[in-house]
Amino acid sequence: MTPNHWAVVPIKSFGSAKSRLSALLTGKQREVFSQAMLFDVLNALSKASRLGGVMVVTNEPGAISLSQQFGFQVLADKSTSGPTAAITAAVAELKTHGCDGVLALMGDLPLITSADIERLLGNPGIIRSRSKIEAAIGNAKLYLDMRERGEDF
Repeated sequence: MTPNHWAVVPIKSFGSAKSRLSALLTGKQREVFSQAMLFDVLNALSKASRLGGVMVVTNEPGAISLSQQFGFQVLADKSTSGPTAAITAAVAELKTHGCDGVLALMGDLPLITSADIERLLGNPGIIRSRSKIEAAIGNAKLYLDMRERGEDF
């Protein structure tokens, strides 16, 4: 059976990205820079043959548009509380796609290539245990249930 591994890419608002560069770049320059970096990551993912799919978690209109241009799934970032919550929500959603492995990548990885992604997916040291994946999905569902009830850790 061929593995069904997906990449998950959480993206925050381009307007709030790269704030550490605010002394060097204007807000607009940081937005353009963030969008260019995301394009490079999505382009590399589009060429990775071992992926069953790519899910981008965001509310950023520019990231949604770019993701759709590549034909990737987009999940609305309901929590907006950071990449961990976004990845957790994506893992829960991907369960419905028969996903048996997730590669979480940030949308601002400089110089990443499809060969890098293929190398990660082919690395035998990466966890591939079905029971560990099921546990992560179960934990993701518990977290989402807690969040819906207004609870947190």
